This record gives sequence, structure tokens and C-alpha cells, in this order.
Amino acid sequence: MDKKEIEKSRFGALARGLKYGTAFLCIAFLFGAIYGLLVAEPFRPAFAMASFIGIFVLLNFLFSLLYGLVKTFVRLFRGQSLHGFRYLGISLGFALVFFLYFLGQKLLGFYYY
Repeated sequence: MDKKEIEKSRFGALARGLKYGTAFLCIAFLFGAIYGLLVAEPFRPAFAMASFIGIFVLLNFLFSLLYGLVKTFVRLFRGQSLHGFRYLGISLGFALVFFLYFLGQKLLGFYYY
């Protein structure tokens, strides 16, 4: 694999992670809002659902970071494999989206749960 393909794979995985993370955030809001319509208060469950999903996304990022470190160590002694780095890139995209969501919640004071 040449250097261009490696860079394209890394940034492509990050771009996919940003796209999928945004979709997951929107879907979490939608499902929370649908549940909230049953009790006539759609915002509180929508924010709670997005926060609940976000906690697991950030935990997944920590595990993928650990996996990436182990994969880097193993890569020093064996051949090249980019599978673990794609997982890290997608997970980083998810983590960035949900980190920005939590940061926005903190700065704007939207604590509905």
C-alpha cells in the first residue's frame, strides 16, 4: 500500500465517522422526541436519549483508542494492517460529534434530564 492510499483511508474513515455520528445524533433526538410526544414533553427525552447514546459513544472511543495503541505496538513487529486504524477513525468521528454536542449543552445550559 502506498502512502496516498493510507492517508485516504484514514481521512475517509474520519469523514464516515463524522457523517454516521451526525446521523446517530439526529436519530437519537428523533427517537427521544417521539417518546416524549407520548407524555407531551418532547425535549427532555430527546436530550436525555442523545446524552445516553453519547456516553456509550465516548466509552467506545476510549476502547478504540486502546485498541489503536495495541495495534500500533503489534504493527511494529508484523506487517501492515489498517483495519484497526479505520475503526479508530470512525470512532474518532463519532466522538467528535458527541463531544461537540456535550460541549454545546454545557455552554448553552441545556440540561433537560
